[in-house]
Amino acid sequence: MKIKTVFAALAAFLFSTFASAGFFDNLDIDGAKKNLEIYSQVKDKALVDHFYILSDDGKKASLQSEIEKESNFRFRKLTTGSITVRRQIFSADNLAEIHAEMREFARPPQADLMGRRYVEFAHSRGNTVRQYSPAMGEIFNRMFEQNLEFKPAQNVATFNKAENALIEFSPDGKIVSLMMRAHQAIHNLSTRSYQYVTIIFGSDNGQLVENRISNSVFSDTFQRAVTPDVRAGAQDGFLK
Repeated sequence: MKIKTVFAALAAFLFSTFASAGFFDNLDIDGAKKNLEIYSQVKDKALVDHFYILSDDGKKASLQSEIEKESNFRFRKLTTGSITVRRQIFSADNLAEIHAEMREFARPPQADLMGRRYVEFAHSRGNTVRQYSPAMGEIFNRMFEQNLEFKPAQNVATFNKAENALIEFSPDGKIVSLMMRAHQAIHNLSTRSYQYVTIIFGSDNGQLVENRISNSVFSDTFQRAVTPDVRAGAQDGFLK
């Protein structure tokens, strides 16, 4: 009991010391500076601004409120060449149930507001969008950083080939951006499954895709051209 009391007193003292010295304020300032620095170097601000909001002081980074409200996505990470969002999809008693759900999972990208906004914006700037099979999605998920929360472990399952990929092309056929999707589940006291949506952009990333993926793969995995979906505001029915 005395040991616990000593540790509790020490923890309280350290917290008080750090707080009085502005320790936590400094963390906020450093985080805000990093947010502002990354945003200033984003390679496609017009695309990012269609989804992302950063406060003037850099302290609050989030998604557009409409996206959060309708689809329950939450902002996860922004880099100079990508933006990642996440939401919970399924809850279950064990990973086997999640695997069963994922075997039956079949939803087009435009079933949620992230997909619809992506297609709408691409067309609004004179570009086209093509949909590719989950096999292309798997390639992208292995090629680019997914920003998943959990590292590989026995109680973690990752699904890289679960959904279609979208690619935005310029009128001259160059890759402007792409949207890839992955799922990850973890089991501890309960089992939860999350969907990650990442948009990759920037001419260097587009060139990387063109250099690494053969024309035959593009041809074999191509499904159709995608046009904007008029179902604005449609609920997709996943977990809140």
